[in-house]
Amino acid sequence: MKFTKKQFIETIEAIKGQLDYDKNKTESIEVNLKAQYELEDLLVGPYDNSRLTNQIFKLLHSQFPPSNEGCKIQQYCFDHNFERGSISDLWEELLKEKELV
Repeated sequence: MKFTKKQFIETIEAIKGQLDYDKNKTESIEVNLKAQYELEDLLVGPYDNSRLTNQIFKLLHSQFPPSNEGCKIQQYCFDHNFERGSISDLWEELLKEKELV
């Protein structure tokens, strides 16, 4: 499977959107449970989407395998919280890196 730039960007945006959605839902549930049961120290963990996101990353790795320094895609998403440049910049960086191999 070969991703186009558009598909790559849409995929990364979908991952970010799902993570943001889950975070907002978790915060809402926590607020409502605290109010309903008068709990001050309740912490609700985020929904675990790791099985899905890991599979999506495996698909992305088929075109852009991780290097010895790790996976730049996952670093962009998780270490840099989707904020180190644009997704388009990441695409270009990955293409350049692939040409060097």
